[in-house]
Formats: sequence, structure tokens, C-alpha cells
Amino acid sequence: MTGMKEGAGDDPFADDPEEERSEQAVDERQPADTPHADTSSGGPAASLEEPAVQSDRQYPYFLTRDTVKEGRTNEAVFFLRDQYATHEDDVHDAVEELLGDDVYLTDLREAMVATADAEAIAAQLREWGHGVK
Repeated sequence: MTGMKEGAGDDPFADDPEEERSEQAVDERQPADTPHADTSSGGPAASLEEPAVQSDRQYPYFLTRDTVKEGRTNEAVFFLRDQYATHEDDVHDAVEELLGDDVYLTDLREAMVATADAEAIAAQLREWGHGVK
């Protein structure tokens, strides 16, 4: 690079072999304060070590995924009556306002299922006629 200073535009790993880079990336993801238990005895301390895969989870799923569908293998299709589709839109807007951030509809729906109260759902379904014999 002629006429340019070395700096932010340079790839600091340009001369490193690919294998060395991936090892370095794994090292960077591991938490700095991980306890180093003595596992030579094979005792209970050996079971305290978490597999390397777990180290990714030091950050929330939302921050570590590459796409909104990553890790979601179940495709759900929602058929809603107009009044509930409108309500979903209103909830979506309210959640985005509370978070101060854009929220994908897929994330919103998954959060709604994750926080759902089975008794409240059953009560709503009874109101709609479920369980009536």
C-alpha cells in the first residue's frame, strides 16, 4: 500500500494462516474470568468445565446470530382474525417503543410464546367456547 499509513484499513490477520485465525477466534470468545479447576484427579471439578460450545452463550442469542432465522428450525404460520392481527401490530409497536429498537416479527412472536401464561390462554380459549360439551 503506497502512500497510506498502516491502520484501520489493514487486515491484522492478513498474513496469519486460516487455522491460526480460527484458534485465535475461539480463544477470544472464552470468558476471561473462567475458573481454571484442577481436573487431573478426575474428581468433581472435572464436571464443572463447560464445553467450548457453551462459551458462545456469554452473549444473548440476539447478538450472536447471523440471521433472524438462525437456530429456528420450526416454521410457524399464523392465521389470525383481523382484530388479532391488528392487536399483534399494536403489541409489536409497543414493544419496539419500550426497547427503543427495531424488533423482528419472528422475535416478537417467539417472545410471546416464551412468556405465555397457560392459564390465561386456557381462559381465553374457554371464552371462545373450548371445553364446552
